[in-house]
Amino acid sequence: MFLKLFKYDFRAVFFKFVPMMLVMIILAILARITISFKMMEMVSAMINGFFVFGCFISILYVIILCVMRYVQSLFKVQGYLTHTLPVSKEKLLLSQLLVDLIMAVIATVLVVVCLIIAYLEKSVLEGIKYLLDSLFKNVVIEIGVGSVVLVILTVIFSAVQWIFVIFLGIALGHIPPKNRAVFSILFCIALNYAINFASSILMSIINMTYKNANVISTQGWVNSIFGTALGFSIVVSIVCYFLIVYIMKKHLNLE
Repeated sequence: MFLKLFKYDFRAVFFKFVPMMLVMIILAILARITISFKMMEMVSAMINGFFVFGCFISILYVIILCVMRYVQSLFKVQGYLTHTLPVSKEKLLLSQLLVDLIMAVIATVLVVVCLIIAYLEKSVLEGIKYLLDSLFKNVVIEIGVGSVVLVILTVIFSAVQWIFVIFLGIALGHIPPKNRAVFSILFCIALNYAINFASSILMSIINMTYKNANVISTQGWVNSIFGTALGFSIVVSIVCYFLIVYIMKKHLNLE
């Protein structure tokens, strides 16, 4: 049942994103044409401006789609059907999380592919190759593969944390009987501010502790900073997860 729910949630978001994907690919092709054939500067600037703007909008659009899907399926009229499904609250929430993560990857890949279509040339390709070689020689070798994996995991769980914080803000905002959209926005802002504040303090403490220990290992510094950030993201995600599930079980207030 969970897989069916996930497919349904994913299709509901993905097919609404397809028009944006088509628009971005068309804009990328047009941008490539204006560059390849050296069209008028005004036309080229206008098309490239729309394309660059579209790159930002596509990321924002997928965020809006995922948030709207979360609200519609769990806290609005559709929630009366969703919460009667033979699926636990935990799985309902995990389905939303997986959809959001996958859509974020799709949107990111879309932007990268469109940038390649529009602007990739031999000189740019050589520059990217040089940059990757430099990163491997100067970063990967110095800090180690394990530290690179730690950084990647930290980025992934930071995204999970951010999604759960938004989810929690919306869940808290739907407890009051009125002005739920306003309360949701306020809770999201307050939670993000509080968590960022706590994270910055924690990172400052870890950084100062590492400096006072007179340790000069770059690998050790990376592991301490990103290891702490990873642990913090995991703890925050778990707390948010159980709070959201608790709200859906004990304080669910559908519109």
